[in-house]
Amino acid sequence: MATGETPSVALSLAQQRESLWADHRLKVYAVIRGSRVAGLRERLARADVADWHGLWTGELEPEEQAAAPVLVLLRPVSAFTDWLIAKGALDFPAWGVLALSVSPFLAMRAHGRALCRAQLPSGESLRLDWADPEVLGALLPAAPLPQLQRVFSGMDAVVAPEVGRWTRWSLPLGRLQVQHTAVLPA
Repeated sequence: MATGETPSVALSLAQQRESLWADHRLKVYAVIRGSRVAGLRERLARADVADWHGLWTGELEPEEQAAAPVLVLLRPVSAFTDWLIAKGALDFPAWGVLALSVSPFLAMRAHGRALCRAQLPSGESLRLDWADPEVLGALLPAAPLPQLQRVFSGMDAVVAPEVGRWTRWSLPLGRLQVQHTAVLPA
């Protein structure tokens, strides 16, 4: 599958943030890897977010629950959103991704949970840490179109905010597009 790489541009962190909410039809979700953010569930219990829920299903041991990815519906104006966008990549490298979607929370939760399961050719099922930017960067360009369509069926774009650069993946017209945007220093 050919990947469309767009030339790198540079935006300030404020411009990056504004771009997330530029299309008023889309909700902005964070998929935060509990394994990367210590005390995530406690932080979310106090946070001013619209909604949140774990993506791993079934009975989980306490350490599994703490490591599980969490889907969070972000508010455009909130202390939690400010912290995640401004400090997340600095404090917790590879904390997860942002997903832009028209889907309501429960539909996005179902989609995120489905992406957490992968089936091997042997039929064995395993957990997939799909919100790891490194995993996405490796798997998406190598994935055949039906798998890409499955991933993007619930999302318009996935964004990985990292220190110094944000990467955005989308699937317009059945072709994977990757855009790298440098973050200008404050």
